[in-house]
This record gives sequence, structure tokens and C-alpha cells, in this order.
Amino acid sequence: MKADSSKLAYNKFETLSNKNVRFYLIDGTIYTGSLIGFFKGLEDEGEPYIIQWHLVNTKDYYCAAMDSQEFFDGILIHHSQIKWIQFKQDQSIIDFNILLEA
Repeated sequence: MKADSSKLAYNKFETLSNKNVRFYLIDGTIYTGSLIGFFKGLEDEGEPYIIQWHLVNTKDYYCAAMDSQEFFDGILIHHSQIKWIQFKQDQSIIDFNILLEA
């Protein structure tokens, strides 16, 4: 059975007190900010553990919310679009390309 890279990233996310990260996407886009949440996939549908990550500007970490139109602050990043994640607290990197090749 193929390892679920989103579960690996989630487990790392849960161990850190500093939620600042840098996402490197498959298309070359780079996002830096603070993770404030995620959306879980439907296990019964064969989706990964996490399908989207919710990232906000680090300065907005403590005041991120939904506005009156119910739009989230920040951006949602689909897990399938992530090439690798760097966790700022310990400078560790999870490279999903290496996981896919294993």
C-alpha cells in the first residue's frame, strides 16, 4: 500500500508549536505563511488524509477567520499540488517527490 504523504505532513504539523511553513508547489509557486488548518479527505472515497491546507500570512495568524461573506482569510492549497514543505521551526523538509519514488 502506498504511503499517504498528507498523513506524514499532518503528523509533522501536529508535533510543532511554530506553524510557519514554506510550500513549494509542482508548478514552481512558493507560498510562505502559517498553517491554521486543513480539510480532511473522505477515507471511504479513497482520498488522502488531508486534501487541502489552509495557509495565512504569518502576521495574520492570530486573527484569521471568515469574513461576513464566509470567505476564508489566506489561501487553500491542495495537497496534490505540493512538491515539498519546509517547516520553519526545525528547518526540516518533506519532499513528496522522494516519497512517490520510494
